[in-house]
Amino acid sequence: MGVEEGAVRSSVRHEVALAPRQALEGLLRDALQRPPCLVSFSGGRDSSLVLAVATHVARREGLPLPVPYTRCFPSAEASDEREWQELVVRHLGLEDWQVVRFHNELDLIGPVARRLLRQHGLVFPVLLYVLGETFESAVGGSHLTGEGGDEVLGSRRATFARYALTSARWLARPREVKGIFRHVAPRPLRRALLEQEYRLHPLATWLRPGAAGEVARHLARQRALEPLGWQKSLSWYLATKRVSMFKASTGALASLYDVEHLDPLFDASFVSALGQAGGGLGFASRSDAMAYLVGDLLPAPVIARTTKAAFNNAYFTATAREFAGTWDGRGVDDDLVDVEALRAEWRKPVPSALSFGLLQAAWLASNAQQ
Repeated sequence: MGVEEGAVRSSVRHEVALAPRQALEGLLRDALQRPPCLVSFSGGRDSSLVLAVATHVARREGLPLPVPYTRCFPSAEASDEREWQELVVRHLGLEDWQVVRFHNELDLIGPVARRLLRQHGLVFPVLLYVLGETFESAVGGSHLTGEGGDEVLGSRRATFARYALTSARWLARPREVKGIFRHVAPRPLRRALLEQEYRLHPLATWLRPGAAGEVARHLARQRALEPLGWQKSLSWYLATKRVSMFKASTGALASLYDVEHLDPLFDASFVSALGQAGGGLGFASRSDAMAYLVGDLLPAPVIARTTKAAFNNAYFTATAREFAGTWDGRGVDDDLVDVEALRAEWRKPVPSALSFGLLQAAWLASNAQQ
């Protein structure tokens, strides 16, 4: 191979490598041109990624810097990300950082949630009202989140295929063999294995057996449709009902506040570019994907981080617990839901987020005349 040919191939690889970052920068440039540009910033890897790229673009283009907007919940210890937040903000050199402290104001049936529930009833996602609170600080401007990072940058079926092909260690671990096989097996077998898993370890223990079985069948049927290839898998996920409903709901709410809302990691142009760059099997890990996209913009500990905050108790506060303690069973279908099992879930120190929508439905039914 001659020097000239090698230079051409190297240039092609460089252009492919830049494509996802360029797509992301283009999306964020548009948002930055409509200040104030708030970034919902928890300190996690996804919101840090978006904040870092937005800051980079703003400085390069001479645009107003993005403003990290952080919700702090002093009574929910598992949500505390202060150390990571400060590391990222300090590294990016941002001086304008909005930190808002909440106690029970953002409870599932607190004052902010009640306004949305009374006006629109149950909505998806359950925590949509939280965005409404943030939009009030971004009226006339734009708002960005890192939503979608878990799904787009995290493990997909191709990740397990890569692991099986590149690591012989999994052959010595029967449990890992079974786990990998569940992801790479042909669709009919994969569907059966997934349904068995959901039945053995139900996601919602408060469902009646018949309802739990139907949920298991539905989830297995849907997950079994995911293609094996990295790029096709990402495109498939982006087209799911969950994502389309999420984008429609957040967009509709943002329009009420005259806010341009964007979840850039869910954007089709970015996901398509990322899919092409990842090749058939995608990235080796979430950290590799992060390093590929923003290794030059974020501290190494953030790139390689494996911990994650939990916000269940930030939204299921004393307000929700008080209502749950006096709830009379209204608002849920007794044919589908075991009311006593649901009560028991709500009495747990950390209730499952999958039960949050039922709590709001119960509150609406109990306050229908108010």
